[in-house]
Amino acid sequence: MIEVTDEAKGLLESILLKSVDDPELTLRMVAQPKGRLGLLPDRSRKTDQVVEKDGKAILLVGEELAPIIDGLTLDVKETEQGSKFFMS
Repeated sequence: MIEVTDEAKGLLESILLKSVDDPELTLRMVAQPKGRLGLLPDRSRKTDQVVEKDGKAILLVGEELAPIIDGLTLDVKETEQGSKFFMS
């Protein structure tokens, strides 16, 4: 399972609150071209790994992506352009 730092959970929660109006939607991590990862609003599926903050789902990882990122940590770095996610 992916580890998510408290800072990353806070940023995910902030993005979720700003970009999703439907309370049944949360953010799903998805594979994108060139080995990148992205976030899209989606509904939870039975096979998803779910990351929660204060009892609320804030990140979904599907069964196709879960084995690829298993053991990695999602964190946040501060850059000149603002807060950015990174994996290690």
